[in-house]
Formats: sequence, C-alpha cells, structure tokens
Amino acid sequence: MDLKKAQILLSKINTLLKSMGSDEGNIASIEKDLMKSYIRDLYEQFQETGSSTVASPKQVEQEEEVEVIRQEKAAPPPKPRPKPRVVEIPESLKEKLEPVKPEPKPEPKPEPEPEPPAPEPVAKSSPPPPPPPPKVKSGSFSAEVEELFEQPKAKELSEKLSELPIEDLKKSMGLNERIFTINELFGGDQGAFDSAVNQLNSLDSFDDAKDYMMGLASNFDWASKKKSKKARNFIKLVRRRYQTQK
Repeated sequence: MDLKKAQILLSKINTLLKSMGSDEGNIASIEKDLMKSYIRDLYEQFQETGSSTVASPKQVEQEEEVEVIRQEKAAPPPKPRPKPRVVEIPESLKEKLEPVKPEPKPEPKPEPEPEPPAPEPVAKSSPPPPPPPPKVKSGSFSAEVEELFEQPKAKELSEKLSELPIEDLKKSMGLNERIFTINELFGGDQGAFDSAVNQLNSLDSFDDAKDYMMGLASNFDWASKKKSKKARNFIKLVRRRYQTQK
C-alpha cells in the first residue's frame, strides 16, 4: 500500500468535492465520473495486492476538464453596468427654454424646360475602296524581282500546312513579325506598310497583288541579299490571302 498516493487521492477527492459543493444544482457529468475514478483508485490502494495505480490518459483528460469547470465556477460574475442617470429638468427652467423653431421648408424648384429633340444623325456613307493599282507588265522589272514571286511546289506536310488560306494579312501577323517586316521591307515606314496591307487586303486576285508588290519590291529593293528571304516570306503570306480564290 502506498500511503503517499492515498493522501494525494484524498486531497483530489476533497478538492473536487468542494468544487461540486459550490454549485450543487449544476454538477457536470465529467465531475461525477472523475469522482468515481478517484474513489476506485483509493479503494485499490488499500487492497492487499500492493499494486500501484497510475493515472490513465482518460483520467488526466477528465482532470483537465474538471479544472476548467472549477475555474469557471470560481470566476466572479460580471458586474452589472450602471444605469444611466436621468436628469429631470425643473418646471421653472422648462419655461425659460425657447421652443425649437422648425426649419423652413425649401421652396419648390421650377421644373426644367424639356430639351429640344436632338437631330437625327446623318448616316455617313463609307468611303469607296482604293482603286486597284495599274497593270504593269512583268518584263518592266528585273529578273531578280521576278524570281521573288516563284513558288516551289510544297512536298512536306509542314509546307502544305503553312500554305493554308487566311482572311486578313494584318491579323495573321504577330507583333514582332509586323515590326520586323516594317523595318526590313518598308524602310521603317509604318504608314507605307499600313497602306500596302490595306491595298493588298482589298484586291480581287493574286495577279493584281503581284503587280502591286512588284512596284513595292522595286521601290524598297526587296531583291537584295539582305531582304530577299524576308520578301519571299511576305509574298508567301500574301499568296495565302488569295488561296480561297483559286
């Protein structure tokens, strides 16, 4: 028998009993279960087996919960808030107080005169498309310019996919490609590039577009070694614009 542990259990029983007695009408079930476990452990201490009892994890958890309940019971109730004082005004003072004058009502604003109806917009007629460039005989240009428009027959699948039709030249070019084309083929002149693309988008056939681009190739020297590769790619892109009209 371990008298020291028995004394500890008796101390716990007394403490729990005081906590339960502070509010007899509101004894929690966890407190009852913990009291039973204390009494059972105390009983086992006085048996002749001599085995020592170790608190189980459940009992430790119950002790922690009961400690929280005990602290809540021991906490003093919140103090009631003081009621606001009502100051009574003497009758003699009430007579001296001037009555509050009501605010004058705002004068009604005159209704605004109706605005005259707006004139109907005049439909503007869209400007006519730019006239196609005049026909120029292919013999008027150098052989190098003529060679730019030669198209080898596509053999690989990737080459055939790169010849699919397009509807708009400007929308089919990325920003980097557009800037590169302006700098390489139009001398950095964006106005000339925009005018050329609008013109090429409005023509009826690739033959007309070819005649127009031959003039551009001659003016901007597309047949030079530095520009010929980019010029071929641009001409190939223009050819796809008229691919559906074949």
